[in-house]
Amino acid sequence: MQPLISEFSYGYALTQELAGGMLGNLIGAPVFPSLRQEGSAGGGYDVQIPLIGFPLFLQFKLSDYLSRTSASERTMLGGPYYRMHLRPLRHSDQHNLLLDLEAAGNEVYYAAPEFHTQPELNSAYLARQVFRRSRFFRPSAIGALPDRDGHYICFRARQKPAYLFSDSGRGVLSQTGEEFAKGLADEFQMKHRPLDLRTLESLSTNLESAIEKKSAYIESVYQLKDVKAGFVKSRIGLGRYLAHLSWVFFDSYLVFVGRDSEIRRTR
Repeated sequence: MQPLISEFSYGYALTQELAGGMLGNLIGAPVFPSLRQEGSAGGGYDVQIPLIGFPLFLQFKLSDYLSRTSASERTMLGGPYYRMHLRPLRHSDQHNLLLDLEAAGNEVYYAAPEFHTQPELNSAYLARQVFRRSRFFRPSAIGALPDRDGHYICFRARQKPAYLFSDSGRGVLSQTGEEFAKGLADEFQMKHRPLDLRTLESLSTNLESAIEKKSAYIESVYQLKDVKAGFVKSRIGLGRYLAHLSWVFFDSYLVFVGRDSEIRRTR
C-alpha cells in the first residue's frame, strides 16, 4: 500500500520533535529558506542558529507498507514490512549529491517513518513518538547505486535488519530513533564548533563545490552568486542561504544541532 501521508507532513512532525528536545540536552534548530528581512514580524521561528553546534542534513522519505504474503521480500523480512524508494539516478543525482555531502564531513541522513497512514501520523505526533518511530540511514551505509534504475530499502517496524534491493537484497545499516539520537550526541562531542560567519561561509563553499561537480546543475551554479547576494551577510542570512542550497539542490532540510542552553541564548 502506498503512503497516505505527505513528505511535508512527516518532515514537519519530525523536525518539530527535534526542535522540542528529543535529542536530550541537544536541540535541532531548523532553518528554512526565506527572503524576509531580518527583524520583520514573524521572522524569529526559523533563525535560531545555535552559537555552538554542527549542521545536520535530513532527506525525508515516505514508506510503502507491504502486508500480503505474496509481497516480494516478505520471505526475507519475515512478515509485513516497509519499503523506502531511492530516487533513480536516471532522474536525479540526489543520492550521489548526498554521498558527496557526507564525504565532505557533514552529518547526512535519510529518514523514513515506520507508519504510512494519517491516523498513525496523528497518533505518533500527539504522543511525541514520530522520532522514535522513524528509521535513519546514512547515504554511505547505502553506498553507490549499481545502476541508473530504481532501487529501494526494505525494513520492518522496530526491527534492525534493512536491505537494499536491486536485483537481489543486500544488508544496509540503519539506525532507530534512539540510536540516531545517541549518535548525534557523540558526534556533537567531536564535531561541535562555533557557528559564526566564518564557519557558515566555509559550509556554503562546501555545498557550492559539491553542486559544481554535477553537470546537470552547471547553469544553476552561475546563478548562485546572485541568489547569495539576496541574503543578508549575517548568521541569519547565511543560514537562510544554506537552507536554500540544501532544499533546492540536495532536497534536504537543514537543521543545526546545538546545546539547549546555546539555542536559548540566541532568542
